[in-house]
Amino acid sequence: MRLPYSSAVALAPALASILSVLVGIVVIAIFLFMYQRLKMRHRLRLNRRTARNWHILFAVVGIAVLLYIAAGYIYASSANSFAPYSAFSSAVAGSKDVIIAMNGTPSLANYQCASMISRSLLSMNKTPVVISIINNTCISGSGTASLSDCMNLYAESGIPIIILTNSSYDHIGIYSFYGTKMLVDGNPSYMAACYPSLLMR
Repeated sequence: MRLPYSSAVALAPALASILSVLVGIVVIAIFLFMYQRLKMRHRLRLNRRTARNWHILFAVVGIAVLLYIAAGYIYASSANSFAPYSAFSSAVAGSKDVIIAMNGTPSLANYQCASMISRSLLSMNKTPVVISIINNTCISGSGTASLSDCMNLYAESGIPIIILTNSSYDHIGIYSFYGTKMLVDGNPSYMAACYPSLLMR
């Protein structure tokens, strides 16, 4: 059963933590196996100093595993909230298609920006695909689907998406943990500048 896109994004940090925990368990298990093997083969000198050293080593490994789990969660959370432009450019480089979504009621500046982005993508030998997002439904040509299904499809296929939205708040955000997307919000003058097209030259 496929999760809704919003749920998959929300669960991403937790899933990353679980994966980190599993990796940590494997590392500790291997370490314990090696310790028991050395002990059974009488290759360890069992005295107070040796026991202390092994206790310190176990503590260091335990702390390293905890730091690894924390780092996995922090990375997933940060990529879920913001990612560098390099993450988006890498996704564009690895995909044949790039989606350009007109969210809501687009202005003339939105259409102009979409056209500028399309030209930049064509110069990179990429295929721009322009769709519309209206009332949580994505429309591509004569086909329609729920926004959740569309976003899941693009995320699973590794197709990056640029979403253009009219807004009084000028902002560009990039997110890359589950699917790679660039959200471009702004008023007509900000859209007319079309910074995403400049970034992709």
